[in-house]
Amino acid sequence: MKSLRVVQLVLLLLLAAVAGIILFGPDLKDHVKDIEEALQAGKKADWWDDAAIGIRYAAWINVLLLSLLLATSKWWCSPFVSKLKQAGQAVSHTPRWFWPLLLLAVVVCMGMRLPLAGKSLWWDEGWQVMQASHGRWRTDSKQPDKMKFEEHDWKRAAWYYQKPTNHAPVSVMQKASQSVWRLFSGADHRAFSDLAARVPSLIGSALSVIWLACLLRAWGSPGAGIIAGLLLALHPWALRYGVDARGYALVLPMSIGALLAATRIVQSHGGSLLAWLGLALAEFVWMWAYPQAAFDLVALNGVLALLLFFKVEKALRWKTLARLMAANILAAALFIQAFLPNAMQALRWAGNETVSQPFSQGLLDSLFSHVVLGVASGWPAGVESAGLPASIPAAAPWGLSIGFIWAFLLLLGILWVFIPKRFPGFGKTPWLLLAVPLIGSALYTLVCVITEGYFYPRFVISIVPVLIALVCLIVAGLAKRQRLFAGLVGLSFAALILPTWYPQWKVSFERPIAPLHSVADYLDNKVKETSGQAIIACFGHGREIMPIYSPQIRLVNSMEELQALRQEARDAQRPLYIAYGHVQFNSGMLAEPMQVLRDPAQYREIAAFSGMESEFYYRVLEAL
Repeated sequence: MKSLRVVQLVLLLLLAAVAGIILFGPDLKDHVKDIEEALQAGKKADWWDDAAIGIRYAAWINVLLLSLLLATSKWWCSPFVSKLKQAGQAVSHTPRWFWPLLLLAVVVCMGMRLPLAGKSLWWDEGWQVMQASHGRWRTDSKQPDKMKFEEHDWKRAAWYYQKPTNHAPVSVMQKASQSVWRLFSGADHRAFSDLAARVPSLIGSALSVIWLACLLRAWGSPGAGIIAGLLLALHPWALRYGVDARGYALVLPMSIGALLAATRIVQSHGGSLLAWLGLALAEFVWMWAYPQAAFDLVALNGVLALLLFFKVEKALRWKTLARLMAANILAAALFIQAFLPNAMQALRWAGNETVSQPFSQGLLDSLFSHVVLGVASGWPAGVESAGLPASIPAAAPWGLSIGFIWAFLLLLGILWVFIPKRFPGFGKTPWLLLAVPLIGSALYTLVCVITEGYFYPRFVISIVPVLIALVCLIVAGLAKRQRLFAGLVGLSFAALILPTWYPQWKVSFERPIAPLHSVADYLDNKVKETSGQAIIACFGHGREIMPIYSPQIRLVNSMEELQALRQEARDAQRPLYIAYGHVQFNSGMLAEPMQVLRDPAQYREIAAFSGMESEFYYRVLEAL
């Protein structure tokens, strides 16, 4: 009965919270009126009006959902008793060395990521910081020659959704991290720290390593768990997006955490209250960070329902499946309250996007290359066509073809045939759970193919831990048959993969993802060197987030603006410095002004800064 009281208390507290929103939250009539007036005047509806309506709608929906859970709780909740737990729980021995070695893996994880985390943001990260979690600089309406900082509040961090670039849970955690940093550093409220912005992502990376190791430990392979955690800490793609101050940094820990909770549920035959709550929370945060996770969650719940149906004793089968439904309703209630305000805004812009990237064979090859190598194989896009110097290649070793990757995956499949297919106490459960991210990613990709929707390989990054777990479990399974053979296979994997990872580690230590901070510092120094006379600007795509680092920088995006700025500098006899990056994109979209910037009779290059990709190579020009 104790577990029933705990569940009912949680539901009552959540009901009290949504009741408070209904009683004291946004007034629906006022916001509907404001939207109607804006639309009648031919203006765009304010984002907060849509969000406020969504908050109130969500609260009413959750009154129904939470009341349903509370009313039925006596049936699906009780009993969570120790006898039920013990009936199906396979207790595995944890060696003494497991926790110290896991701590070492976490240290390696942080050591690999901290150098990159302290460097400047790239475009998508910067947009989120400027538009949601931190604030932006604008011209002061009362003093046009001065800049004014507009700080964003918590509601904007959680619910500003004028484009899907804002991954709300990261924005909220980012704002908290920046606030703590300013509190302890004494920095001004306008100050910004790249490292503080990425602390939530670093925490997510540490949790990913811990939970992956614990997942394989729960399946009876603690040694494989340690190796898996270490490989995840070292994987270049997990490193890149484990630092990224956006929702992808939460996808890895939440996807692994959901599998760990599902494992505990199967172990206990549905008798662990904490496992059910963990599943609900993992599903909620995963969906909130990345709504496309719905495909993975469909796969997860389908596999988990199948496992529970066959593993739980017949008398408790339907009650246990009802618990699965209850956990999903709880996750849905939390997600609806957090995300419906964003969805209300998305209704105004969804389907009107001007940029698309439908799925293709090239993207499929890139996906597998990123999963295995951590970066696209072969020459990085744009190095030759954009005329970039030889110092700009991405970290991939040249010459590796997609055939190498297919051969590697085929080798995994062949080796899998020779290992035991059942885990003591689990049967084939681990293989079914590992299939969840693969099924979910395949479903999402299929939808993208059918609808010609927008696709990037990072959208299915949840399959990275699957590959790592497969490698470690296969080697561990071979060791049970022949330790020498397993050792040779493990060394072969290391010999094939690690040489492709090392150059990328080196790049992550030496370069930022995009060198915007360095570019801004260089231009600001030019202003100081000229006693404030220099005019500094950034041209084209990539310019948008430069004010994070240099509020006084001018933003130029057309031939007319470029000519006007050049004329202003001539008339005032002031030096003019212009930076630009994203050569391929800007050359395609802004061909005429890019030709002007490349004209040696008008501009000369005085500095250049490298990022991790060819498009993040920035040049600084001086007008002649």
